[in-house]
Amino acid sequence: DTVTVDSTINVLENAYTIATVGDFSTVPSGITTVIVKDKDRGGVFNRITSTTANGGTIFSGTGYSWERQYSGAVNVKWFGAKNDGVFDCTTAFQASVDLGRTVYIPSGNYVVSATINLTTTANHGQLIYGDGPDAANPGGTSVNKTIIIPTNAVSICFKIDGTSFANYIQYAGFENLTVDMI
Repeated sequence: DTVTVDSTINVLENAYTIATVGDFSTVPSGITTVIVKDKDRGGVFNRITSTTANGGTIFSGTGYSWERQYSGAVNVKWFGAKNDGVFDCTTAFQASVDLGRTVYIPSGNYVVSATINLTTTANHGQLIYGDGPDAANPGGTSVNKTIIIPTNAVSICFKIDGTSFANYIQYAGFENLTVDMI
């Protein structure tokens, strides 16, 4: 028997599971693989030697860390972003971008209250993409589209700047999303 964690991961029903990423500290010491059932932040995680947690692909446990098993894009929801048009997703967006991997932003409305910076060599060639732009409904909300809504405090939503390391960032790109500068 299997349980579907998301549309691509099926695992044995008797595997060790926890409800949320906040439950890693409750995992017994002999367990090396855990399934987190949370629909937005869940997945399969392996125990690793303690390292710095990033809130999306690596989480702290008791005396060790848990590393998400994945390939492909990093999902901003893994870092705690909510697509409800209310929750401030700035920290989740910045943490996902900081990994330097392709970033996926599922459909929905995401609020950010500060500029998201792409400022390191890790951002070379980085792609940030969503489920579609909102060309048919500018200034509004839409179903099955990715819309980023900066607050009034934000004058630049995404900043690509390699000057801090006397270099530049090449080939960073954005696809299938709308930035709605209200």
